[in-house]
Amino acid sequence: MPSQILADYLQRREKLIADDRALRVDHVRANYTEAELKADKVLRAIRAREAVSVWAVEREDVPHPYPGMEFLNGMDTSLFPDCHPLTTVYS
Repeated sequence: MPSQILADYLQRREKLIADDRALRVDHVRANYTEAELKADKVLRAIRAREAVSVWAVEREDVPHPYPGMEFLNGMDTSLFPDCHPLTTVYS
């Protein structure tokens, strides 16, 4: 009997998790438009380039750069000269 109770609990838990994930903005769906697919491809390329040219480079003015750091801190320290040319507008 206890194993049936556990099995029921696990089944309800999996359904709850799936229902919650379906409500998320980043939930995977199958009907992307061509524009969305193209935008995703461009953003992934930018992020891959940033991973190598920005976040993997040691700099004197920023001892430990990381992707979640504040934009203005990164802009002030010239972390994004190649990937984000618009930052020079605000410098």
